[in-house]
Amino acid sequence: MMSLFDCVRSPWRLLAGAVVAAVVAAGCGGGVDSGGTGAPAQSQSSGPISGFGSVIVNGVRYDDAAAAVFDDDGVAQPRSALALGMTVDIEAGAITRDAATGVASAVATRIQFGSAIRGPVEAVNPAASTLTVLGQTVRVDADTVFAGVTGVASLSAGMLVDVHALLDTGSDTYVATRIRRVDTLADYRLRGIVSALDLVAKTFEIGGARIAYTGVPPQDLPQLANGAVARVKLQTVQQAGLWVLLQAAIGQPELRDDVETEVEGLIAEFASLASFKVDGRLVDASGVDVEFKHGTASQLANGLRVEVEGVVQDGVIVARKVKIKQTGRSDDEGDDDDDGDDDDADDDNDKRFTLRGAVESLNLTQRTFALRGTTVVFDDTTRFSAGTVADLVAGADIEVKGVLTPDGTQLRATRIKFGK
Repeated sequence: MMSLFDCVRSPWRLLAGAVVAAVVAAGCGGGVDSGGTGAPAQSQSSGPISGFGSVIVNGVRYDDAAAAVFDDDGVAQPRSALALGMTVDIEAGAITRDAATGVASAVATRIQFGSAIRGPVEAVNPAASTLTVLGQTVRVDADTVFAGVTGVASLSAGMLVDVHALLDTGSDTYVATRIRRVDTLADYRLRGIVSALDLVAKTFEIGGARIAYTGVPPQDLPQLANGAVARVKLQTVQQAGLWVLLQAAIGQPELRDDVETEVEGLIAEFASLASFKVDGRLVDASGVDVEFKHGTASQLANGLRVEVEGVVQDGVIVARKVKIKQTGRSDDEGDDDDDGDDDDADDDNDKRFTLRGAVESLNLTQRTFALRGTTVVFDDTTRFSAGTVADLVAGADIEVKGVLTPDGTQLRATRIKFGK
């Protein structure tokens, strides 16, 4: 059976015209055997990583022990390459939910990660929590993970960064989920909306970046069109004020019909509950049984960050649940979990980061420890479960839930649970 990523294993697999598109649709749009249970036997998910122990995306804990991991060039990577805040596409088996704890889980077979922008910082506005990279406006919030720098104020023009982000296709802006400073880049990357396409001059724009494709042979170009979502690879030096295209691809991994689907992103092209887009995917949330979490249906509007759960039918995500995402949400703020234990129902813990594993090192004086490669800080407000601070020693098996520190480099523990 053809998998989700068999069709788009690398974004540089170019879709050049209707014939190729028809072949892709025929190969990737078929149904999925439910195994006779009536529930989808496979699942697909798109969004930022919010935890480890298993890889946690959209509140689902994906066992990645046997998963194949790839970067956005389709090159195999170790599982250790995955990091908090990275945006990923996951293909997995059926999503199951523990009846006692409410925890949703699945076994991942393939994980592919890819940043939205890689290139030089052009401007920084700490007061507005924004920066400009490759002509794109990037917004930073309380859930943006930083690596190699300590928050947006530490960035400066000329720095090279790798930005994972959610694209707001309605405003051509980005909400960063992870920003990492890098020393060198062989090329620059950008994912955004094509505009100002000039077939004579052979140029187009993505946000504030004007791109020339004169040097790319016609047979190597996708079918460019205004309004299309494109991924482009660029030379690192401009020519006559234009970025020079090396490669391009149109579209994104296809969502398969009859597969359990979870997508996080920003609403765009909102016409009604029956028709809007999230991460470029068409959603129908007009069903009478659709559940709205942390908000109501009347709040849905362009630019709102949501997570949609449902099943794809004829290319449309038919929503079962829509969750409004609340930036900086922590478990101290409480949840309306069905099982009464807000510590476990991950799908209700919006933007709460979770780490599980053995404590790697500990500094009780500074009240910090290392877990899954992340520095965790705790204080008098941190709640301990199934143990006390005296049990916090190197090698202790724990689960941490928390929010990012203001500079986005550490996790502030709101709860530490032992023996998870």
